[in-house]
Amino acid sequence: MVLEAAKLREIRGYANGNPFTLSAKASSGLPVTFEIVAGPATVSDSTVTITGAGGVTVKALQKGNDIYNAAEAVQIFTIDLFTGLNDSMDAVIISPNPATNTLFIQAPSSFKSISLKDMLGRDAITKDITRGETTIDVGNLPRGLYIVRLKASDQSTVTRKIILR
Repeated sequence: MVLEAAKLREIRGYANGNPFTLSAKASSGLPVTFEIVAGPATVSDSTVTITGAGGVTVKALQKGNDIYNAAEAVQIFTIDLFTGLNDSMDAVIISPNPATNTLFIQAPSSFKSISLKDMLGRDAITKDITRGETTIDVGNLPRGLYIVRLKASDQSTVTRKIILR
């Protein structure tokens, strides 16, 4: 038997509760199914619908056969809902959390910058956001708890906590 690892492609988000499609590929070529392990979401085949704010855990599962063992991949992401900044897209997505090397931020286009601060309030990273999304390399930062602050063009902010491990 050969143990295969299912690879769950990074979840890139949703807009205002609109469904989005998951994608995963097992190196064995066997089919991959999805399930919501925890959190405010549902999945039908590969289509996820977010039903509220909070942490969501998604599992991709390859059942295995006579040649390949079963394999699974799990991804956790956080959905933070807010109103008043952009009626067409009321979501900020920061994933994965906890993060190890890369942090993906998706936010309404009204957000223009992001900063990460350590728990002593020191700036770790400051970056402009373009097109409502950005990827941040956090692999060189010390492990621990960080504050992510997104700033909109009208100077309003959204603040979240993330863990780097």
